[in-house]
Amino acid sequence: MKQLLLLFITLFLFALTPRHYLYSQEYNWDNDCCDEYYLEDTTILNMENWEKQMSEQMKMVDNLRSELNLINTEIASLVILSLTRDKDITDAELDLYTAIGSNKAEVDDFRIKFKECEKRIMNCKNAETAELIRKSCFDEIEASRIKCLPEFWERYLIMKKRLEECSEKEPIEEKSGNYTVVKGDCLWKIAGKREIYGNSRFWPKIWEANKNGVISAPARIPKTIKNPNLIYPGQVLRIPVLSEVEMKMESNKTKEIKKTRKKKP
Repeated sequence: MKQLLLLFITLFLFALTPRHYLYSQEYNWDNDCCDEYYLEDTTILNMENWEKQMSEQMKMVDNLRSELNLINTEIASLVILSLTRDKDITDAELDLYTAIGSNKAEVDDFRIKFKECEKRIMNCKNAETAELIRKSCFDEIEASRIKCLPEFWERYLIMKKRLEECSEKEPIEEKSGNYTVVKGDCLWKIAGKREIYGNSRFWPKIWEANKNGVISAPARIPKTIKNPNLIYPGQVLRIPVLSEVEMKMESNKTKEIKKTRKKKP
């Protein structure tokens, strides 16, 4: 009797117990991930999107390949055109060289000589220098028909005019020929010598005539006078001749300086 009563109570409690407590984990009815139909629909949808995107990407690739082929074709055409133009230019140059009785090698050699002579003419200082330039390089350039090429013709005319102008310049004259620096000398002292200028204030004239190069100097002695306060024994200086106007201007300047000093208290 007691056993039947116990069995009846157990069955009664089992009937009252909620069903979800009978499982090992809680089941979420709101998120039914086990719905086979749902999973099947989602898979089909993803596959369709993927196939659609792949199709669009493949079309883009095909379009880009077509554009690339067109560009490569255009590049090939331009390369052929460039080679053709280069050949035309080369042929035209050869025809031009032949017309003046020359060739490319001779023109290249003439170009080097022309550039060097042009540089010397631009630095020409007087008639003596112009004559030296004429004999050493310009006469050869003037005798060559290569100078008629467009590359050289305008520059040649400028060189010729410049050389003619330089030929009219008188060379720098030297008073007493030159002056050799001795120990204890300075430009102020040299300019003040009676046989030079007799006026020390003319020392800048000596410096201007020698700062870029003295007539000569012993070994290991500077050949230029960059600093007017530094001259060395053995340097042979050129002494430029001053005109009467320059002498008078300097004398008047000296007088004005003396007057100004007297007025000071």
